Amino acid sequence: PAFGMGSSQAAMSAGAGSSQEPDGERPVRDRRRRNLVAANARRSNAQSGAARQRKVQLMRTYRAGEVPDIALCALDFVAPLQSLARHDPVVAKNALVHLYRAVRQQRLEGAGADQLARLHAGVAALLTSRAGGTAFVGCLHELALTEDDTSGWLRPEDVSESAERTGTLHSAARLIERHIVAAAP
Repeated sequence: PAFGMGSSQAAMSAGAGSSQEPDGERPVRDRRRRNLVAANARRSNAQSGAARQRKVQLMRTYRAGEVPDIALCALDFVAPLQSLARHDPVVAKNALVHLYRAVRQQRLEGAGADQLARLHAGVAALLTSRAGGTAFVGCLHELALTEDDTSGWLRPEDVSESAERTGTLHSAARLIERHIVAAAP
């Protein structure tokens, strides 16, 4: 026996904890276990891929043949964007902010102050409603940040209350900072 070990301890250390296994069976058993784990992973990936394919909604189909289908309408662009926005709040916020800017520049630059005031009142009213969550209030803050001056139509109290309720503190801080700068002499 090894120095300081009894005969039973020496037998255990020689077998490295394997009870009654011949030397060649342990690697075979480990290989089978690895193969089984790999097969289960492949099966799971195939099932989740098939489930993912069933969940995907096709927005457009294309003509078959040699001539490609190049005729696009507005719905071909808007429908996939709408679907993406429903699944990702960050994409929804960015899309709405960009659309707001575009509409504001194209439609309201030459429009009367009345239309602009109604737009601002709508954003302010939505901000004070309690229906919106974090993504929605963050989006409203971003819409307000696209304006040069919000001091005439957006109250800092409403901004801070909405930020506290939804956790959109960073965008609220930027808006309140604008109010302070606009109020400075």
